[in-house]
Amino acid sequence: LQPLLDQIKLEGSFLNAEEFQELKLVLTNLYEWTQFLKRRQQTYPELSKLTIGFISDKELVDEINRVIDENGKVRDNASPALREIRNSLINKEKAVRTVIGKVLKKAVADGLTTEGSEITIREGRLVIPLKAEHKRRIDGFIHDESSSGQTVFMEPAESLQLNNEVKELIYQEKREIAKILTRLSDRIRLSMDDLKQGAFFL
Repeated sequence: LQPLLDQIKLEGSFLNAEEFQELKLVLTNLYEWTQFLKRRQQTYPELSKLTIGFISDKELVDEINRVIDENGKVRDNASPALREIRNSLINKEKAVRTVIGKVLKKAVADGLTTEGSEITIREGRLVIPLKAEHKRRIDGFIHDESSSGQTVFMEPAESLQLNNEVKELIYQEKREIAKILTRLSDRIRLSMDDLKQGAFFL
């Protein structure tokens, strides 16, 4: 617990989603231990004494759980803005795949790429493989080429703007997640003294 608390000592600092998942598991453990000892003070008097002087807050675990799922990912409904951004991202990525899919289908039909070629990703953008000798037959931006140099990976002109919009939505998502995790870290800082004592108890 203590190393996680040390990471967010400074205002404005925050844990990432996976670290919050780790924190959630430790805080759950701490809460369950304190509840166990409350019911058995006479059986374990010395251990019970160690729980005096701090509050193990189940609400804190619940707050983290509302934001972070069991896989250590920020939930879609962690904020209305995040849900909207992610829905837009899904729709925009579908639109890009539809546009690029049409270009790829025509490229296969025209013999500009091999049968069975698929949309792939280069530099975070959706691209199609083309035979290098045909790279000027389609308008677009070349992001990469195969090690043999026989294949290039092109972002067709038709999808450039859509891919730009996808990229911008990804940046928006990152910014919103940072806001959400900062707010959650602020909440943890409010309980810092109790949590330090809880770390000592564990």
